[in-house]
Amino acid sequence: MKKARNGFMNILSYLCLAGVIVLGLMTIVGTGGGGGGGGGGVPSNPQNVEALAGPGDGSITVSWDEVADATSYNLYWIDSNVINIDNANKLENVGSPFVHSNLPDNITYSYIVTALNTVGESDPSASVNATTRPPLLSGSTLMAPLAISYENGLNAGGVSSVCIYDLAFNNPPICDYNSDPECNCDYQRENNEVIYTDERDFSFSVNRGEVYIISVSYGGGQHLSAITPTITQDTVQDVTLDTEVAMNLITVLEKEHNGIDPSDLSPLANTMDSLLNDANLAVEKLNLFNQDRNLNRDVDRFVEAVRNYTLDKLNQGKSVYVGEIEGSIIRSYGGGIDYLPTLDEILDNPKTPLNPHFLFTRVDSNTTESIAMSDLEAVRWDYLEANAKTPHVPIGGTKVTYAAANPTYNILSVYIKDMGQDNAQILTPDDLYCITPVLSPDMSKIVFAGKYVDVNWNVDTLDNYPSPFNLFVIDADGTNLLQLTEDTYYPSDPSQALFLIGSAFPDWSQDGEWVAYGYHFYVDDLGDPFYINGIVKIKPISPDPAINEQAGINDFGSTNILSFMPCWTPDGKQILYTGWHPDYSNGQFTSYFYDIDRDKTSFYISDHSRYYQSISHDGKYILYVHYVTDDMRLRVIDRYTGDLVYDYGNFADAADYSSGRFTATEAALVALAGTTTDENGNVIIDPDDDQRVTGGGSSSYNYYREIIPAANTMGMNFNVTSWW
Repeated sequence: MKKARNGFMNILSYLCLAGVIVLGLMTIVGTGGGGGGGGGGVPSNPQNVEALAGPGDGSITVSWDEVADATSYNLYWIDSNVINIDNANKLENVGSPFVHSNLPDNITYSYIVTALNTVGESDPSASVNATTRPPLLSGSTLMAPLAISYENGLNAGGVSSVCIYDLAFNNPPICDYNSDPECNCDYQRENNEVIYTDERDFSFSVNRGEVYIISVSYGGGQHLSAITPTITQDTVQDVTLDTEVAMNLITVLEKEHNGIDPSDLSPLANTMDSLLNDANLAVEKLNLFNQDRNLNRDVDRFVEAVRNYTLDKLNQGKSVYVGEIEGSIIRSYGGGIDYLPTLDEILDNPKTPLNPHFLFTRVDSNTTESIAMSDLEAVRWDYLEANAKTPHVPIGGTKVTYAAANPTYNILSVYIKDMGQDNAQILTPDDLYCITPVLSPDMSKIVFAGKYVDVNWNVDTLDNYPSPFNLFVIDADGTNLLQLTEDTYYPSDPSQALFLIGSAFPDWSQDGEWVAYGYHFYVDDLGDPFYINGIVKIKPISPDPAINEQAGINDFGSTNILSFMPCWTPDGKQILYTGWHPDYSNGQFTSYFYDIDRDKTSFYISDHSRYYQSISHDGKYILYVHYVTDDMRLRVIDRYTGDLVYDYGNFADAADYSSGRFTATEAALVALAGTTTDENGNVIIDPDDDQRVTGGGSSSYNYYREIIPAANTMGMNFNVTSWW
């Protein structure tokens, strides 16, 4: 009996001990494993878990609320809509928010989170998912500041479309062509018609790691483009004139120096970010320069020339074709150079943009002619030479050529001199009567009109010597004189020759390979009175005599229109010339443009009496001599609109002005030592005692001198007008 009782007590003791153990275990476990927190158990599962796709950067951000007593968290993920811990990938010891990066686009990822402490790991959180998305390339279009506005016709309608291309100008495979064949072009449509807007916001889904070209088309035929940086996430890239110029800089220079085809820029993909940074910096410097040309001169003239070319094409309603840009094009648009620099040279050793001026012949009250140079506002002007006429300085040139009296005989000869120097040199023989000399773009040759004469011919003016003018070309050092034309016609009655007969008024093409000129002749078989006629011709300049003996090619004009005084546009695509319009019985002249590529002549502006027309190096302005009540004065108009920009009036107190020409050089007109100047560097001149004009004018007296300063002279006032 005692033994049985002892056994029962042992059993009871074991049961009590087991209860203590169970209670202890319950205390230790608490609400862990499924729900309770605190008290030393495992953490509760994380709440409010969210997953958000990043801004097109291949990331998803997972976040959750902090869990009490948790010391770390595990993140489980899988590229599927269904997830559990057993089939998921695990990332240990992560915190909220956690950025899951370097993920491919358009993939759905699911996530669960667990909390951990020293006791253990919680139950999993509720699962969440998100889908990575490709970057969005968005922006706005902003049309270039054109002279022609939407309202007056050229680019009426504004933006028609915004398209996206890869660097090979292909539509990249970034959307479903079968369901949306225009997915790479943004059109706005209404009733299936394209809607044109002044500006356009756009957005495209693109691939990360790629570089794109955005192209904006306008109703007037223009295009503006932008190259994007390498896409890493959502990117904003506007399309403006600046982005077009930057793209053209890259395209032209990479073509020149690395042989990159402008129609396929894909070889530049790995270096494009660096190229873009440099090109954008160069354009930014140009914008600062345009705000103040006197101070912000740390800019290269090549950048300005590319901008001039770009704007000229856009104002003509044409797309920019950078494949045609070479040294001669850049020189004519203000580059003033024979080679194309690298981007490093542009930024590290810039050549300051050229200073625009105009040249003219001043005729005093005694009909004495002198040549002069002026700033654009005619505040500063300086005699270049006395007893001379028809000056010419090529774009970027340092020399001036002109016709002046031969020191021995009563004829005009061709001279050349360095700007700012008194080193004039006569180039032509004594028996060759010469007019209208023009330096070639590289200053190596001079083309002019001339005729051989008997120096003893006893007339007041050798204009009426009974033989026609012909074209000649001579090297700038006076060697290798060559006659280009063989005109022989002259009126049977020389007294009727009241105008130039033969070939005259030559002008070089921008590449120096062609000369345009006027060919003038009398129609003297129609009875009295005789009348003059003429056409404009284009002739090649070549060392090969067989080529130079060709008749003028691409002759244009009309047998009913006296056509003369041609002038090439900077791109070499058109020729501006003066013509006698048949509808104007009063005998006044007007302007015509001849389009070389289309072999088409178009009547230009109805304002009359235009002579000696000259186009500025940016292609925007036309300087011309205008008859005003029997006086000849200089005016400037906008080439694209025909609007009068500047009327110079009688700024130099002259009887007449003639042979006005735009130019752009490194020279600046600077006050002579001993003169008194204002804060802008302009000489203070008593208008009643201006020695340049008093008593008819003295061409031996100057207040200014043309100098060629250091390339980046700072603090010098170059006196460039606001309308330029």
